[in-house]
Amino acid sequence: LAAAAAIEAEAGGPGPLLETVNRGYIAEMRAHAFDEAPMEQPGGGGYAHYYRQNIADSPQGATARTKLRRLVQELSSLSGDGNLPLAAESAILALRDEARMDVLKVGGWLGHGRPPQPRSPSRRLAPPHLTPPPRRSAR
Repeated sequence: LAAAAAIEAEAGGPGPLLETVNRGYIAEMRAHAFDEAPMEQPGGGGYAHYYRQNIADSPQGATARTKLRRLVQELSSLSGDGNLPLAAESAILALRDEARMDVLKVGGWLGHGRPPQPRSPSRRLAPPHLTPPPRRSAR
């Protein structure tokens, strides 16, 4: 804690320290904010993706032209420099499959002391103050 306080004091306080951290973080992560990588498993084993069955059920050639055109527009707007929020305290990162533009993975996190809420795929994400308390079993 003393070392952290010394670094903060050297930077001129918490505000300038956060600005310094953000500049370094953004410089390193800018290239990865919207990136592409192969997501298909080697040997044609499908995709390592939560929606792998939906991806398998809709082959790439079966996508309508209007859907592809709209997808290209959306991806080009997302891939522009600075179009996705990127900072050390909160960010959104998107990864697109290099072979299929309709296969994406998106991740993000919130800062300011709000840890991410655990979520199962079957439960919709709700803010903590709107999430109902867990049910107790009747005895």
